[in-house]
Amino acid sequence: MLNGEKFAIDAATFKDIAAVTELLYELYGVYSYGELLEETQAHFANDSQAFFLAKSDGCTIGVAQVSRRLEYVEGRHDDVCGYLEAIYVKERWRRKGVASALVSACETWAVAIGCTIFASDCELDNLDSLRFHLKIGFAETSRSINFAKRLSQAGPPNSKTPPAS
Repeated sequence: MLNGEKFAIDAATFKDIAAVTELLYELYGVYSYGELLEETQAHFANDSQAFFLAKSDGCTIGVAQVSRRLEYVEGRHDDVCGYLEAIYVKERWRRKGVASALVSACETWAVAIGCTIFASDCELDNLDSLRFHLKIGFAETSRSINFAKRLSQAGPPNSKTPPAS
């Protein structure tokens, strides 16, 4: 119980897949439920991934997804890294310690599987997420803006296409 509200954090199992997917759908909102369900099923089948659920009075109120990353993580070079992939708490339960408790469960999982660092990310304009990460002990390691553009089959616009023979 934090801030007078009772909740519990538990590791999610495959039987929780609908609850996990529903919360991730609320978080992302840009994917179809079916796409998220398929992706969540794949994550449950991968032992380098875990989900934790926050529950209160039989209702699921939050979710966190954590993974073990062996590849490069921004700001870390040689550590086995636990990575907070996603976190979401229903609005009514925000600022009551739920997200912090979910992250703590993720960190405990990461330590148990040999991770020596814990990392995360957020969008540059997501100031609420930035403040949350800093509040629970993360330190900012870098900022970036990523770029992309579509390529046409005709080649780059500034190149001369050789004449057809």
